[in-house]
Amino acid sequence: MLRINMVPQTRDTSLNSLGERRLVTPASLADGTSWTAFADEKHLQVVRDAIDLLASRVLTKHQSSCDAFFKQMPGRRSLSDIVNGSRKYWIHHDPTGPDAGATAGMDVTLGTKALRGGKWAVLATLIHELAHTNGATDEKGDAEDALNHCGMSDHHLNANNRKPAGKPAARKSVAQTRR
Repeated sequence: MLRINMVPQTRDTSLNSLGERRLVTPASLADGTSWTAFADEKHLQVVRDAIDLLASRVLTKHQSSCDAFFKQMPGRRSLSDIVNGSRKYWIHHDPTGPDAGATAGMDVTLGTKALRGGKWAVLATLIHELAHTNGATDEKGDAEDALNHCGMSDHHLNANNRKPAGKPAARKSVAQTRR
């Protein structure tokens, strides 16, 4: 079940994500990555829109291939199980870190890079980070490869040169700087 860490006066009622304040969060990393509550309504809306796309696009049109790929990861859970199951996966805001997203256990933080890229960049980052919660790694490339299996191949980045697969490296978008 996805939960959005947000300030107490707001409540999110989108897909499986009743907003609440998480009192215990992972410690900030040396590079500045942090797990904080969302306070900006614009950022919250981008995350809500990405979660809606996850439900309406990824878990409908691409559910079979996406779930099969996720089940091959060390955690053996499908993306459907992660999103709709009883375990709580927290989505936090990272206003200071260098990456578009990061993961610590079942906590995912979305950085400014992803949020500036809009709902599609947040969706791609969320899928990538949820793959990490299921044991996927960047070294093997399986966290990023999850995008190919979940209908998000336009947002897939080649591990070595950080460009979308099959596209020239001339332009660099927000989605291309995920990690």
